[in-house]
Amino acid sequence: MKSTIGFCFTLGLGVISWCSQKQVALAHSTTEAEYIAAATAVDKAIWLRKLLVNVHHAQSNPTEMLCDSKAAVAIAKNPVFHGKTKHFKLKYHIVRVAENDGDIVMVHCSSEENVADIFTKGL
Repeated sequence: MKSTIGFCFTLGLGVISWCSQKQVALAHSTTEAEYIAAATAVDKAIWLRKLLVNVHHAQSNPTEMLCDSKAAVAIAKNPVFHGKTKHFKLKYHIVRVAENDGDIVMVHCSSEENVADIFTKGL
C-alpha cells in the first residue's frame, strides 16, 4: 500500500505551502516511505528558497526540516553506505545533498510536535 506524504512550510507565523498526497513510489519499509516524503518536501523547500531569492527575501540560514522519523534523519545526515538502504533510488538522496549544501537541516521532532502529521491522516 502506498503511504501518504504530508508536509507544510511556514514563514513567520503563517503557513505558506502545504501538501497531502499519496506517494508515487511504493516503499519497501516505513523508513523508506519517510525518506521519500522528506525528499518530496526538500524539493519544495528548494523551490521556495529560490522563490524567496527572486522576491528579495533570501534566507541566510538553512531551512529547518522537521521529521518524526529518527531513521530518515540519520540517513540524511550520515553519508556512509547503509546495507538496509541500498535499494533506495538515488533521486531520493536529494535530502542528503541539500543538507550537505546547507540548504536544509534535518531535525528530529516527536510525532506529537509534528504539525504536518495531520496531512498524513485520512478524514
